[in-house]
Amino acid sequence: MKRSIVLIILIILLLSSTGYSLEEEYHDLVIDFKKSFERRSEVVKYVKLPFVMDYPIPDIKTEEELLIRYKEVFDPRITGLVIRSSLRRDWKAKGTRGITMKNGMLWLDYNGKVIKINHQTKLGKRKKQKIIQQSKRLLHSSIRKFVSPVTTWKTRNFKIRIDKMGGNKFRYVAWANSKERIDKPTLILRNGKASKGGAGVFYVFKTDTYIYKCFLKAIKSSREAPGDLRVFKKSRLILHEKAIKVIKP
Repeated sequence: MKRSIVLIILIILLLSSTGYSLEEEYHDLVIDFKKSFERRSEVVKYVKLPFVMDYPIPDIKTEEELLIRYKEVFDPRITGLVIRSSLRRDWKAKGTRGITMKNGMLWLDYNGKVIKINHQTKLGKRKKQKIIQQSKRLLHSSIRKFVSPVTTWKTRNFKIRIDKMGGNKFRYVAWANSKERIDKPTLILRNGKASKGGAGVFYVFKTDTYIYKCFLKAIKSSREAPGDLRVFKKSRLILHEKAIKVIKP
């Protein structure tokens, strides 16, 4: 009998620890956000601007621009999920990162503003592919083949580009800041790997002597460094530079 009671208590604790339960202090904030979806003109007021779009799509800077590009950000699927979402089951406050819906599909800051949507609309996908094809003309011929671009940064001394090459394989490309992307790269590293860590993704590239680590933040504002580069010789850190900005076509 005692074992059965202990087992029941453990099951209850497990379910409560893995489920969603939004703190009551944030209920009104999320309820107001959900109500905004009754009208498009109201939704745009709940988006933090400038709104950072998936690379390489240009960011959205004003409410007027968001109204024009609305279908790049929101579609019936994400709209329906927000409207039908349950405060108890679907929303959760996660420390400094903000409030998430559906475990990361959508993020709000603690002012109730949308800061990230991990969902691409059909229009957004088409625009992304068009920009990718057009942007290949800006690259040196040696690096025009890739599956999809991850990001392009400017640091204090370098331009850095990371591309997905298929599977969990990535490519690192670097130029001196005095060079353009159409120029031959200073360095190309292949067979890099990605792994999630903290509030973002690590991209790691290795040679016999050096290790290059790029950390890309999952959620970032246009006002903060999107990540950083660290270069190690064996185990000794020899270079650390923050990304000053993201370069988009």
